[in-house]
Amino acid sequence: MKTLVYFASGPNKEEYQTLDYERIYLIDHCFRSRMYGRRQIIREGKVICIGMDCLDSISFLKERNVTIDCFVSLNEGLWEGGGHYALNSDMFLGYAMPLFNDNYIHIMNKRYYHNWEFRIRMD
Repeated sequence: MKTLVYFASGPNKEEYQTLDYERIYLIDHCFRSRMYGRRQIIREGKVICIGMDCLDSISFLKERNVTIDCFVSLNEGLWEGGGHYALNSDMFLGYAMPLFNDNYIHIMNKRYYHNWEFRIRMD
């Protein structure tokens, strides 16, 4: 089963249903229960929206034996969106690495970090 995980995804979009993956996980605070601030899981077709912090989501995904074939993180909202750590940093990627398939696709925007204090070494 090919799986895409989009960290700090923002809201669900209809076009995600057309992507060539059997399962798509969108992980973002925007999916938290507005009433109680707790994690919330919403399933819409092959898209599973998870309202929790990205670090917390790693153990959630491990418990479900998820293997990541495509890792996506384009704008994790550092500072302006409440993000506290870079998702494309060695720290986060090292923590998430046990979930990665031996060959996986990594989609990111390296320019996003251009003026930040975070050192992102992805090439």
